[in-house]
Amino acid sequence: KDVFAVPGSIYSIFSKGANSLIKQGAVPVTSPEDMAEHLSNLPFGETAAQDETPKPQSEDEIEQSVLDFISRHDEGVNLDMIVQELNICVSEVAAIILKLELSSRIRSMSDNMYVKVR
Repeated sequence: KDVFAVPGSIYSIFSKGANSLIKQGAVPVTSPEDMAEHLSNLPFGETAAQDETPKPQSEDEIEQSVLDFISRHDEGVNLDMIVQELNICVSEVAAIILKLELSSRIRSMSDNMYVKVR
């Protein structure tokens, strides 16, 4: 399992835990892009089954597809629903969800359901 940590000031007692994790090999994260880059390089198994919908090519198109899908479901969607419907691998979806959450475009509800921030 990968461990991520946000580095903090060496002078703050509140940063000791995160800085200690980084010293032990945790992946330092200073932006959503750091997390997305790391997650997109991990092999998370097979992509979802192919369907007739062509897969978007650019990262921006994929991100917009995920946001559009979430927007169409007021009750919320989970990661598996996005993977199945959009035929995108789990690692890409996880990275995109993280980026959208950190940019306050979506929010997490109970049971790992995501909705668009209105």
